Amino acid sequence: MDAPAAESDLTPAKTSWLERERLNGRLYRYAEAGAAIAFLVAAGASFLLLRQEPQSAALLSPPLVAMLLVANLIPAIALMVLFSRRIAMRRAERGGLGTGRLHTRLVALFSVIAAVPTVLVAIFASVLFQSGLDFWFSDRARGLLENTTEVAQSTYRFEFSRVGVEATTMAGDLATYVGEFPLDDPKFQEGVAYQTYRRSLNEAAVLTVGDDGNVRTLALVNAYEGMIVPDKIKVAALELNAGEVAGIEAPNRIALLTPIPVDESTYLYVARYIDPEIASQIARANRVLADYHALVKGSWLNQLRFNAALLFGSLIIVALAIFAALRLADRLVRPVGQLADAAGRIEEGDFSARVPITNTEDEI
Repeated sequence: MDAPAAESDLTPAKTSWLERERLNGRLYRYAEAGAAIAFLVAAGASFLLLRQEPQSAALLSPPLVAMLLVANLIPAIALMVLFSRRIAMRRAERGGLGTGRLHTRLVALFSVIAAVPTVLVAIFASVLFQSGLDFWFSDRARGLLENTTEVAQSTYRFEFSRVGVEATTMAGDLATYVGEFPLDDPKFQEGVAYQTYRRSLNEAAVLTVGDDGNVRTLALVNAYEGMIVPDKIKVAALELNAGEVAGIEAPNRIALLTPIPVDESTYLYVARYIDPEIASQIARANRVLADYHALVKGSWLNQLRFNAALLFGSLIIVALAIFAALRLADRLVRPVGQLADAAGRIEEGDFSARVPITNTEDEI
């Protein structure tokens, strides 16, 4: 063999910059810094995008939220894997388990095996969940529910309008009666009863509200206990304008108050009985619509909570995989390390070196 050939065989092969950086550990430090910066940037961008609740309480775009989930998840997993590499190296060095290469390789392998399906499942679950939310809180679903509620409410408004027309017309007729008969005349009472039956109303009353705030009854038709509640009458009187009507809450009735164009303190109270089932349906529809609006208002927060749960759940799965990799590496390396240590002691002349026997069923 000539001299140039011999020199070539003995000269170590040149390594690339990337290989040199990997061997001296700087490559992993660069990777740790890059992963940390990427995670901080992704977390900061997510905070800026999500710190304010949308004005319309609408859901965020499912692709946007899924993208933010992946942007935070991947650098977080990379940071965990790189940090676990440090732990693996120190663990191997402290336990006399060799260079730690097997630990780091197992950590990397288990992390990839756990991370890839976890990230894919997280993306799928996020998009699927948000698609469901997007359907239930879409304009179509909201419009369908609101239209259903509107049917029940429109029935009540129609009946209220009919009673209001009858009440204002009756108030005008009673004003004519006042011009012919005093308010305390029995004929005026008969006129009120006639107008009530003629207009298919169930109850009626002519009232005055004095300057002292007291409510006085001048005429009653089909009165019952609790029909006239002074507090409700005074509140309705404050809501009235000339020629208008104000609703009054009454059990199973459409009740309202309207002024009689005689003076500013005389009012007509009328009520018409409605089917209790209609009132019950309206109340149920209003409750359902209120609950739905509350869900719509909180849908944005629920969307973020679900994706945050996916993020932390995925990180926990990867952390468990890393822990399992470290434990498995310890189990594989420890007996080999014990053999190497015993061989070294024998080489130094200590023939009393022994390796503990462990009963296992595998090759190690």
